[in-house]
Amino acid sequence: WLTKLHGYATIVGQYREFPFAGKVMELYARMSDTDKNTETGKMITAALAPPAEVTLKGKPAIDTDLKDLEGNTHRLADYYKGKGKYVLIDFWASWCGPCIMAMPEMREAAQKYKENLIVIGLNVDNTPDLWQEATKKHKIDWGNLREGKGFREEGLHTQYGCKGIPFYVLISPEGIVLEVKTGYMKGSLDKMLSGFIK
Repeated sequence: WLTKLHGYATIVGQYREFPFAGKVMELYARMSDTDKNTETGKMITAALAPPAEVTLKGKPAIDTDLKDLEGNTHRLADYYKGKGKYVLIDFWASWCGPCIMAMPEMREAAQKYKENLIVIGLNVDNTPDLWQEATKKHKIDWGNLREGKGFREEGLHTQYGCKGIPFYVLISPEGIVLEVKTGYMKGSLDKMLSGFIK
């Protein structure tokens, strides 16, 4: 039940007007200290009571070395520098229900905006095996990279202020952070993208 609650908590953390926000907070209040100290419990706490958000909008994108499934090294700048395209980063993991729920819309966005957008999934699973299995299972056919850091480790996701996943960062063709969003609701990706990409 904690995994299911984490999915709802991530939504409530981003959309406080979510119809079941009160129920989610009620369930959170019932969690024992033992529940709250599990990995999932810590993520629920982070989603519902996140620390002050790192303000990155309007600032240059943060970059680092990332690996693809074949072990080749890439940097985010490789995708926007000189290409005239926006880049949507999706921080995700195999255990994240809302991340998986968002994948069909992610696929649609990659197709709909293909002339102006590159979609990059950045995996934050604890091991590469989980990443590889999830890639096959969910047929991920857009950009698919990994820094090698799990969700609870310091890494690129924490530099972007990520406290819960899915976590999205939209970068302009000039390498500037345009938008940062946590959580997923049906239609939310297209709504965000259509505000910047015509």
